[in-house]
Amino acid sequence: MNKYVNPSQEDKDISSDHESLVTKYNTLDLNEGNLTVTKDKEAWEDERNNEDMEDVQEETLEDERSNAMELSVDAENMSWENADEKDGESASSSKEDIIIIINDALKNVELNVREHLKRNDEILTHYIDNEKEVPNCECIHFEDVEILLRNYTVILSFYVTHLAYKEEAVCKICKHANNRIFACLTCPFFGCYEAGHMKKHVLEAKHCLAVSIHLGEIFCFECEDFVYHETFENQLHKCQVAQSMVRNISPRPTWKPNRREIPLLKAVGMKQLASDTLLGVRGIQNVGNTCYINCILQVLLHNPILVEYFLLDKRNCFKNKNCVSYELYNLFQRTCRGASSALRPTDFLRAYQKASGHVVGVYQQDAGEFFHNLVTILNDCCGEKNERHADWNRFLEKTFYGSYLNIRICTECNYTSRTMESFIEVVMGIKAILKVERNNEKFIHLISGLKEKFCSEQKLTDKCPNCEKKGTISLFEKIYELPSIVCFNVPRAFWSKKREILEKDPSHLYFPEVIDLSPYVHPKIRQAQKDPDFYKYVLFGAVQHQGGKTGGHYWSYVRHRDNRWLSCEDEIIKDVSLRQVLSCEASLLFYYKRFWNY
Repeated sequence: MNKYVNPSQEDKDISSDHESLVTKYNTLDLNEGNLTVTKDKEAWEDERNNEDMEDVQEETLEDERSNAMELSVDAENMSWENADEKDGESASSSKEDIIIIINDALKNVELNVREHLKRNDEILTHYIDNEKEVPNCECIHFEDVEILLRNYTVILSFYVTHLAYKEEAVCKICKHANNRIFACLTCPFFGCYEAGHMKKHVLEAKHCLAVSIHLGEIFCFECEDFVYHETFENQLHKCQVAQSMVRNISPRPTWKPNRREIPLLKAVGMKQLASDTLLGVRGIQNVGNTCYINCILQVLLHNPILVEYFLLDKRNCFKNKNCVSYELYNLFQRTCRGASSALRPTDFLRAYQKASGHVVGVYQQDAGEFFHNLVTILNDCCGEKNERHADWNRFLEKTFYGSYLNIRICTECNYTSRTMESFIEVVMGIKAILKVERNNEKFIHLISGLKEKFCSEQKLTDKCPNCEKKGTISLFEKIYELPSIVCFNVPRAFWSKKREILEKDPSHLYFPEVIDLSPYVHPKIRQAQKDPDFYKYVLFGAVQHQGGKTGGHYWSYVRHRDNRWLSCEDEIIKDVSLRQVLSCEASLLFYYKRFWNY
């Protein structure tokens, strides 16, 4: 394993000296004789053979030598037409001086290269002796690590941990100071994130690594994410420890506004966020019969499991900007940027339409069907498969996919078969659920539907694979594995035999805020789990439909932070109470696991 040490400033000074030599030669007139500077090639070979270096180090040394030899050849072939005439002795003296200077430069170059190679060996020996690997990083933009680490330490000391306190960091363009200021890790530039001044510097200067002044962490604008490097993380930890020690001995003095800040404080005064401020909440524009999509997107955007996944360091597989997963990730990013205007999801709709083959925006479709199709598409839209995509697929399966254990018993020959069936949503036909009348109104309960589906025998008419007789088959269903997010789909449409049309059942559906699904899990699986709260789920979203089967309007209710409930109807966001949510005519219910961990 090789680790290169980057050229120091001394090397750059030598290169600059070479250029000054060329300039000096152009002012001389050495027409008499030919200037020849050579190096004994055999001596070079002897020195190289005596050195015990790796192949890569030999190539580095050879490159430096070649550059130096080319300099001597260039000097030999130069034409000195613009210089004053010199006599023979003066010209001869100048030749000797120039030869001495070039030989000295060659020696300096060689010594410098040897010093760098020696430092390389010391670094590699340190890691080998301590049985450690040279620290690496997934980000490919960590070049010149030694120089970057030196700059990183200065930024941490002066602007992050304030071990060597100076004035606060301000944007070089707009002169604003806030907690979104970034410091370039390559050059002394400070820029703000909100106004895009740091991004502009990245594009112009090609410096993609920057340090968050607020966090002290490194952000790569090429990877569009915070990146982690073991060496830099250790340095941050050391500075933070030193900061704690300094604070224990001599606390940092209280803040005093400077001349620039005093008039700003007087003009603006102290501001506080209003209690009704909604952060991370945005309406979604209806671009034409897309309310069935908007309601599902709002539910997903307010799912804490997805929010944590998309906003942390888990999005490295989303590189294809034409895939649905990338556009969904982009919606999460846009929602959490602090803007309040409604989102226009045209890129997402275009990607979904291409992946699903379904025309979007022409006519009303079913929200439950859209949710099912979306989860299915997310599994296959990352393009080239690798370990990162496998991580994404594992996350999807753990989050959205559960499984049933189906037990079929033939009433003729008692043949029993067991099959596993995966599910994205638990579908319960509303016509099959036992209804109760109260005050002349029919209502059903979600718990009743679960008991009927998973705790009772279902009769089917089918052909037995054993006796090959068509007869009655007894079906028993049990949940074998539950996902982190459970969707209950209670379709209200049914076929009216009398009227021979699709009708909508108006019965009210009762559902709890917290539900325990352990009674519907296979006994062997349930008994293996000792935590009594393992199968408890919390309501975080509900979708309601108003109108007939062939038309109408969808909107959703979502749980925001601090158990605050919102009604999301396309672009309109309103506060609602939990009581209003529990009394809605829901057709889709979304619950997340109370205790989840990834």
